[in-house]
Amino acid sequence: MTSSGYNNGVSESRSYNNDNTLASISYSGAAIRTYSYTWDVNKNKTAESITGVMSGYGFSVGANGYDAEDRLVNWDRSDANLDQAWDLSPVGDWDSFTENASVQNRTHGPTHEILTVATQTVQHDPKGNMTLIPAVLRGGGVPLTMKWDFDNKLRAADTNNDGIDDVFYKWDALGRRIGRDDGTDDVVYFQVGQQTVADYQAGTAASSPTYTYVYGSYIDEMVLRTDSSSNKLYYHRNQQYSITALTDATGTISERYAYDAYGKLTVLDGGGTVLGGSAYGNRYTYTGREWDDLLGLYHYRARMYSPESGRFVSRDPIGFKGSPWNLYEYSRSAPLLYTDPAGLSWVIASGPGGRLNDYLFRIYSGADYKTWRSRFVRGGRFDTGSWTDCYTPLRERYPECVGLAMRSDMRCGQHYLDCKRERDCDSLYLQSRRDACNKECQRQKDCCELSADLALDHCKGISPIYSLIEEEHTQLGCKNVLGEIGERGIPRKPYEPELF
Repeated sequence: MTSSGYNNGVSESRSYNNDNTLASISYSGAAIRTYSYTWDVNKNKTAESITGVMSGYGFSVGANGYDAEDRLVNWDRSDANLDQAWDLSPVGDWDSFTENASVQNRTHGPTHEILTVATQTVQHDPKGNMTLIPAVLRGGGVPLTMKWDFDNKLRAADTNNDGIDDVFYKWDALGRRIGRDDGTDDVVYFQVGQQTVADYQAGTAASSPTYTYVYGSYIDEMVLRTDSSSNKLYYHRNQQYSITALTDATGTISERYAYDAYGKLTVLDGGGTVLGGSAYGNRYTYTGREWDDLLGLYHYRARMYSPESGRFVSRDPIGFKGSPWNLYEYSRSAPLLYTDPAGLSWVIASGPGGRLNDYLFRIYSGADYKTWRSRFVRGGRFDTGSWTDCYTPLRERYPECVGLAMRSDMRCGQHYLDCKRERDCDSLYLQSRRDACNKECQRQKDCCELSADLALDHCKGISPIYSLIEEEHTQLGCKNVLGEIGERGIPRKPYEPELF
């Protein structure tokens, strides 16, 4: 997308670098100003610069912002009032977190759950759900106690440490949050697929929603909120789909938002004065997800996320298919690049791979991993026809990646014919030997195609499906053909695959 316009007279323009990374977002019709980005050679974001009122809320990561695995280890806010650094374990646990020279040490258990933070205890139930978040991880300085249902969904929470639950969540059979009651507001969320399209006060008629919502093409691309009096608020976002500003029907800025590296929220009025919370009751903020100000957590559909912990507060429902090494890790410890709209596995929100990941996310409607897997797997083998169809919409935008796939397809097909010819499969006398010969050549062709898929996956930056292809690659006994492999098994850059 290069431009868009709103009915209130505000328009947005986007420019891109030659490698399709986003260079800038600029606005006219409202003083949202310009957000500019820089990237390193591995396409890690190294800076976000903002002009105007929000200029102090940009950031940079410095020369050593990322480690050898492209994980964020340093982040500095432009106004120099907030500097953050992380000492990460090989699997992404925060062994220590430093903010403005104050060091917070952490310990973790055998399944990577947090045990202590600055000597304060974090508690979990036997299923790995956090039941107590200590004061040090709570902006308000009061511990949060949480209760979970049989399906590991948040059921209730005590926000003021008085032993009485204050906030209650309700879920439907598809695992979607459909209600929240904090004693003051009892809200029903009306869902279409995985998007909330209307809020209601419990007991009100279907014709009387409190708010209705309109989305763009991405699942968390909030565009417009309309209240019961037809007042409209328009949403404006940055590269990660994090909301940066709200404008009203006249184009006046109603509210602004800023975030630290892992999404800790700052709310400001239109003039840049910091507020205690949203004056408009807006909950859509970081990466377009829903902020619960009483809990200090974000709702990421399948799970709740704690920005102060920098991780999810429960284990991944799809296990190690989400993160191959840590069931709690958020966005591969690279929060400036990735997001996790389903709460299941990271995706690149914008730039190479972003639209394809959204396409895949919509295919497995309801964030149902098994449904998503069955869509692409037939009889234990990947359905390559469907696989190819997924990449078709991106052929023109990412020719370097699709070119890689096409070259690989031709090489794999030619290798199959060469294998049969060299082994002389068709002239073998016994049918069993002919079958065995053909089967081996087919195996080598399959390995070649799966290797190409692995390389293409990383060329586009599509992480959620990498482990599935790698699993199939291993089951077939294929050789490691991706060249240099990172410490945790992730290629640091795409490679032209060998034949098998």
